[in-house]
Amino acid sequence: ETRALCRAQEAAVLLRCDGVAAASGVTRDALLSEHPTLSPDLVSIVRPPHRFEAVAAPLPPRPVQLRPPRRDGGSQAGGLVVLLIVANLIPRKGVGGVLRVLAALRREGVVRWRLVVAGDSGADPAHASALRRLAASLGLEEGDGEAQVAWAGRLDGGALERAYCEADLFLLASGYENYCMAAQEAAFFGL
Repeated sequence: ETRALCRAQEAAVLLRCDGVAAASGVTRDALLSEHPTLSPDLVSIVRPPHRFEAVAAPLPPRPVQLRPPRRDGGSQAGGLVVLLIVANLIPRKGVGGVLRVLAALRREGVVRWRLVVAGDSGADPAHASALRRLAASLGLEEGDGEAQVAWAGRLDGGALERAYCEADLFLLASGYENYCMAAQEAAFFGL
């Protein structure tokens, strides 16, 4: 059942892609075998390690197609924009940087947002505690009304699906990812 759901999610995401990177020829062949409607011309082999900032010619700009709003005005009642991070609370996930950016936006008067952080704090409890202290020191703790952070903890199943469905924007601030399941899930939910 889980495997079928993952295949359906992957197929939905691949339909939205302008290109796909595979880490090897074997991976490329497996991907094309698993998804026969995927054009081989869209799949490139990018052998790790690859530093994207080292690409000589930048990719040409292309228009961004936003998903239709899920609610009146594309956000919750009152125009509140819901931001979502789905990540374990460990340093390389970049949650602290997001908090600092959001605090700067708040200082500039951008206050109609709410950040939901869905992630397990058990991998690095000290870092998770430091993130909560940082949010509090920046005045972003939950209960402050607008411009706040909600610590949802680890979410699974229906709770995680609701978080994706209620979000307006998915944030991925990781320093690096080998494979980011949360990004695939976010794309599946149209974020």
